[in-house]
Amino acid sequence: NVQVVAHCVGSLTLWAGMLNGDIEGVGSVVSSQIATRPMVSIANKIKQNFQLAPFFEKVLRQDHFDIVAHSPSPSTSERSDKTAHKVSLLDRAVDNALRFMPVPSQEYCNNAICHRASFCFGLLWEHDKLSKNFHENLDEIMGSINMETLQGLVNDWSKKQTLTNLEGKDVVTPENLKKVFENVPVLLIHGAKNQAFTPESTLRTLNELRSDILPWTNMASDSKSIYRRKEIPGYGHLDCIVGDKAYKDVYPFILEHLETYSTTTGYGTATEE
Repeated sequence: NVQVVAHCVGSLTLWAGMLNGDIEGVGSVVSSQIATRPMVSIANKIKQNFQLAPFFEKVLRQDHFDIVAHSPSPSTSERSDKTAHKVSLLDRAVDNALRFMPVPSQEYCNNAICHRASFCFGLLWEHDKLSKNFHENLDEIMGSINMETLQGLVNDWSKKQTLTNLEGKDVVTPENLKKVFENVPVLLIHGAKNQAFTPESTLRTLNELRSDILPWTNMASDSKSIYRRKEIPGYGHLDCIVGDKAYKDVYPFILEHLETYSTTTGYGTATEE
């Protein structure tokens, strides 16, 4: 059995795959920001109600949304377009419109890629948790998202606040949780200021894991349970992973979990014959 550290959509698909029986051999899980209950922020709910994903796909005939901005902006004007992308009128229209997207005053910036990412996923970070170098080079880590995939996340999972399989069947059931996670230690990491998925989402997962159908030793003593959750003060979503100080504010909790269960899970635990 291996230990898995999964973030955001990677975490959602991990839990969906495990609960549906498609993923086996996982002995320990660290999930960052989301697990079984995709509960989005108010801002993301508003965007859902505007049906923006279907509009881009059906009306504008776009099969993907590119997070990397190609229109000239303060953050990209001095760098060449590494993808040799031809700037379209739609590119310019999107970038200009997103300049006026409402965000908390302390999170305002002139980075068009940051605007696109926030538009697509919700505000991904608290800006004061990022290094200047990281924020100025978002094109190095951002790409595009398939509109069909985005709609699946928006229309199916987040609206239903649960995970479903290809047939649309809910896989987050007490029976599945007991069958799959009865002896699988889980650590849930969540930024207290997450504006993509609300902190309540992982709290709900924790409560379900600790329900009376699953084994726990002492709900009053968090350290004694194999199901734990750590809320990170001052952090948002992705900054829990890429933040300038995440290595000391977040990673120690992840490392502690991995080391605690390293003797029973993960590589190197099998006995050589």
